[in-house]
Amino acid sequence: MNPVDWHEADESSWWVRLRCGACGWTREDVISDDDAKRLEWELAPGIRVIEKVVAKLDRDRMEREAEAFIAALEHDLIGPADFRRRLPR
Repeated sequence: MNPVDWHEADESSWWVRLRCGACGWTREDVISDDDAKRLEWELAPGIRVIEKVVAKLDRDRMEREAEAFIAALEHDLIGPADFRRRLPR
């Protein structure tokens, strides 16, 4: 179960909507601050893994875009005029 939505319920508890990634089942609950901290601590390693994967995918995408841009420049497929501001008609 992973939290997909949450907000403070009152001064010492949180309303959370949890969702199972395997089957899609959802559950709403009110949990204490301590339980919320424990949940955050338990999810932290997985979040770090996801952040690393997202960063790598983003770097890979930017490298492909830069390579395509360089190739287009080298083959005179684009030039300065392609970047001029166009006024609305």
